[in-house]
Amino acid sequence: MRSPNVLRLIAVSVLCAVSFAAAAQVPSSYRVTLIWKRIIDPSHENHEFEVTDINDKGQVSGWRVSGAAADGAFLWRAGKFQFVPPPSGGFYSRALGLNDWSELAGDYATDSPDRGHGFFWRGGRMREIAAIPGESSLQVVHLNNRREVVVFSSHPQTGDEYYIWQGGRVTPLERVPNRRLEPRRINDRGVVVGDASGGGTYLPLLWQDGSAMLLDLPNGATSASGDDINDHNVVIVNALGAQGFAAYLWHDGEYTALPALQGHEETRASAINNSSVVVGSSSDASGASKTATVWYGSQVADLNTLVRANDPLKPYVRLESALLVNDRGEIVARGIDLRDFPQFDAPADNHYLLTPLD
Repeated sequence: MRSPNVLRLIAVSVLCAVSFAAAAQVPSSYRVTLIWKRIIDPSHENHEFEVTDINDKGQVSGWRVSGAAADGAFLWRAGKFQFVPPPSGGFYSRALGLNDWSELAGDYATDSPDRGHGFFWRGGRMREIAAIPGESSLQVVHLNNRREVVVFSSHPQTGDEYYIWQGGRVTPLERVPNRRLEPRRINDRGVVVGDASGGGTYLPLLWQDGSAMLLDLPNGATSASGDDINDHNVVIVNALGAQGFAAYLWHDGEYTALPALQGHEETRASAINNSSVVVGSSSDASGASKTATVWYGSQVADLNTLVRANDPLKPYVRLESALLVNDRGEIVARGIDLRDFPQFDAPADNHYLLTPLD
């Protein structure tokens, strides 16, 4: 199961990762742009909004449900949505991955038969992802710049299948005995990160050329998941232990804990770029109060404090979690606008793009 190719690749690439992490600099400030406001209110209970990826052009992918006929999978840039509707007979399209070529990979559903379908979208043209004969349903996980798409499918005879699809060619992801697998992200080297669960325990998992490698747990952890990976094979691992959740970076078999903000006990990391800038959140022991957090090497900062002083949204917006970061340092974050409290029982769930100003 432990592939020699995986070990060689990780060992070589970690040297690059360490130097990148040391070079990461904290921007002086960020500009905040609203992507979308999702109303949390009984009269808008069907509203849904998810952001799934950001590329190095500042484009954002995801899906939106707000009652509009054009809603579904989208590509967003500079305040404008481009929607990607499913083919005739399909509904509820979702974009799950976006690359630097402005290409999307996602899925949609059909009623007859009741199943999921995958798609690869480029320049307004949609191509069906269908690679395993007899599969009953398919879901897309992620996409990289090599146009490799991580896919999960259900098959009536063989059960769940996980594979990488590329232009119709399929590479199966090795199964782990007695474990349920969940791939999450693929980097531009074709390495997939995710986790394997069984017996109440989650273990981080890497796939290289389809071969699986389970990662050991951090010291003191009882369970952990692999949540992102950059092109130097530095892996984000979120672990659960006696003291709650803690975020780590894994490379070459070694873990480095990401520090929490002052006054916070728990950390969760969401994404990492190729300069090893990490984004996520820090929270108090109860988990009720969350603060969007960014790590630059060994430095940790509250993302709210880095919003430029004269930004029109600064007095009103509180950023609670940072979700994505690209190689330009742009960050997608989730937060609330305090001006929403008088209007609704709860504030809207808003998504923002933060652009570094230096």
